[in-house]
Amino acid sequence: MDSCLIIKRTVLISVLVLFYFLSSCEERSKNYVQKDTLALIKNREFLRKHSFCTCMELVNTCQKEDYSKGIYFEKSSYDPEAFLKIDSFVKSHKPTYKSYTGKSLGTAECLDLYESDSLKNEIESLDAYLSQD
Repeated sequence: MDSCLIIKRTVLISVLVLFYFLSSCEERSKNYVQKDTLALIKNREFLRKHSFCTCMELVNTCQKEDYSKGIYFEKSSYDPEAFLKIDSFVKSHKPTYKSYTGKSLGTAECLDLYESDSLKNEIESLDAYLSQD
């Protein structure tokens, strides 16, 4: 066999093997990034649900006996300081609505806060309090 042909085949095989390894490494890297992104979204949602529970405690004294927000504290990877900050945010940013009938509109207030951009932005600002486990 011609030595030039052998060299060309060897180079071609080497390039293909190198390409295969590089492409497989890139895919793993994407998977890690995707897992990190999903974990971040999940943790932000835990903090958002905790915020809703905190708000409900403010508008309904019966809710103080319900410790649902503790579940979100336990499930999340946030440092405790993030929960103190979000509780303070909820207390200062909960909307107040007046009812024509004199009835409480607390659930609507809490739902509107839960869906607000201001809460979303506050939660995003607390990413620094995520522990790096």
